[in-house]
Amino acid sequence: MTSKAAYQNFQSDPQDPKLCDALKMSLTTAQAWTHIGGISATDDIATHVLDGSLDEASTLNLAATVSNGYFLLRQYITSASKAPEMVNWATTTYPDTDERGKMICRRILFLCSSEHITEMNVATLAKGLELGLTDLQDQLENRKQDRNLLLQHLREILSGFVCLITVYKTVREDQEKETSDVLKQIVPHVLTLATQNPDLLYPSIPIISCRPDVAVGSQKLFVTYLEVLEVQLKKVLSDTPPDITALSQLLYGLAPLVPFVTSVEDAESANEILRRVFLPSEEDRKEAIGKTKSIPSRLLKVTEEPEFQDCKFLVNEAQWALCGEDKDKFTEAIGFGYAAGYLTGFATPSSSTGPAPTGSATTSRSGYDTVTGQDLTAAQQEYKELQDLISAMSPEEKEREAEKLMHQFKRMMELGVINVDHPMRAAQESGRFEELD
Repeated sequence: MTSKAAYQNFQSDPQDPKLCDALKMSLTTAQAWTHIGGISATDDIATHVLDGSLDEASTLNLAATVSNGYFLLRQYITSASKAPEMVNWATTTYPDTDERGKMICRRILFLCSSEHITEMNVATLAKGLELGLTDLQDQLENRKQDRNLLLQHLREILSGFVCLITVYKTVREDQEKETSDVLKQIVPHVLTLATQNPDLLYPSIPIISCRPDVAVGSQKLFVTYLEVLEVQLKKVLSDTPPDITALSQLLYGLAPLVPFVTSVEDAESANEILRRVFLPSEEDRKEAIGKTKSIPSRLLKVTEEPEFQDCKFLVNEAQWALCGEDKDKFTEAIGFGYAAGYLTGFATPSSSTGPAPTGSATTSRSGYDTVTGQDLTAAQQEYKELQDLISAMSPEEKEREAEKLMHQFKRMMELGVINVDHPMRAAQESGRFEELD
């Protein structure tokens, strides 16, 4: 039976084990995969059939063909305990094979490194990282292939990079030296992917946040990336309640960038975006902070909920950095009500430990509510000052002031300045009430 006929039978009942086995038997050669209907057909087979029991040649060919090839190759390597053998094979085969074979070898080394499937040494990890970058560049250059396939491949590669960077942190203390050059090449590519393809934004965030110093260096791309994150954050916050996973990912993408941006010269555009995202504006202060629909107000309001406490810490960390790590400016920027928890638990006690920032958090403010952060009108400010004056009085002082007021009212009534009747006496005199024995 031909592979095409076996596939057509399989489509009629994918759960039938006999049809599955017949299809597997027909796919014993690499060429057979090209006869069954293209990428969508191989994806369909991979989803239903591949369970580690296919022969190695078919599995490797499938991994290089279908859109979820990385996932399937990972499944094969782990389920068959093939990692050491596959690493040796890929290492020796890579120099002399064709382009298709090189792609398979790159993916094997990259996956084995990023998954930390074996006890990889630093040299193997570095090779996997380098070949992962090669595969990323290869996919970006191959613009003729199916867009969905390209995006799927790129998502898989980005996920692998995140895993591989994490492995480096656990394997070696001095990982920066050997990974620095490769990561510097990766980050500009990833910035481009994140800004041009919305589907790749979330997979790109951990890589960019891992090396913000490199990202800040690509100023134009970096500013575009921040603008994309701002738009996405506004969209997430428009839902009630927001998606906690999406919100966390976006904040993990933005908050770690703030200390680097505030310390870099000529990064005013990036600074402005981050202030716009995290610090309340003058418009927000016309009401108590947290009541408007702006991004900073929504962030402060939403992260007060118990399930968003991790997000709250990230928001406060970013605000603290934007305020130059100055507790007075920090309280001034968001109000003591929102700042109290962070100041108590995390902020350093010094008045100013960072560089003097610029923007909405730096102006020395007068006439604002220190608890809510709201700007006060002249009448509201006068009323607040009277409230503060009364609050500062002792009980004895309040009693003396009350006696003075009573005396003043009595004198004005005697002089005819005012005429105020006691309501109970007026009711009795009008006959509305009578005393009963």
